[in-house]
Amino acid sequence: MRLNIKPLAMLAGCFLACGARAEMHVGAGIEHFHWEENTQPVVEETGPILGLHFAFTEDKTRGTVFGLKGRAWLGSVDYEGALLATNQPISGSTEYFGVGGEAQLRLRGSSAGQRIDGILALGLDTWNRQLTRDQSEQYTVLGIRIGFDLEPEGQRRGLLAGLGVRYPFYIYEDANFDEIGAYNNPKLRPRGRVSITAHLGLQIDAKWRLVGYYETLRMKASAGKSVDFSPGSGLPDGIYFQPDSDMTVIGLRAEYRIR
Repeated sequence: MRLNIKPLAMLAGCFLACGARAEMHVGAGIEHFHWEENTQPVVEETGPILGLHFAFTEDKTRGTVFGLKGRAWLGSVDYEGALLATNQPISGSTEYFGVGGEAQLRLRGSSAGQRIDGILALGLDTWNRQLTRDQSEQYTVLGIRIGFDLEPEGQRRGLLAGLGVRYPFYIYEDANFDEIGAYNNPKLRPRGRVSITAHLGLQIDAKWRLVGYYETLRMKASAGKSVDFSPGSGLPDGIYFQPDSDMTVIGLRAEYRIR
């Protein structure tokens, strides 16, 4: 399994450099994962995955605030699709492992005891999709997000909420055609579509939070690339592409404030 995590080191460096006055939360949650490709027959992957989270924001009451958040996730989900060579329907399982991070610039204000942040963020996500023992795909996605967060001031009990719109402006896919007998391995570039992020939760006390969340990623089909297979692979030479694809995650996590 190969996973491109080098760019995440940049976010980690910012995290370590800004730790003087900060709020930091760590958390874990169970998520329902759904991946769908617009093919015939339709490819669908569904099942539970585990998500690990951290969040960091400067401890300011108002003004410009820097923040970071990160997530690691993994799990085995059910696969319903078709064989690449014959389009014969098959069932199985797919293994996932991914990491992601988001650097945030927040404009903070307050009203009626609630803290309100407008957010402009740059995010990076990368994951490995292990379809079979010998076939895998790696994705790297860069995107921007705008939105807002609402939470109680002074670590009091109260409502947490947020809504955002994300656009993935760069998507890179390594489909590893060479793993399944191709002579060449062209990289695919699906195009991004606007998607929605949201969360709703409760700050229970100064330390604990419970948060439900909804994350989506929408991709348009990539341009087709010519792939040449060896005679023993059982796959025909031709034009291959990543079809329109949607990822949806619905989860519930518990968060603990560590500072």
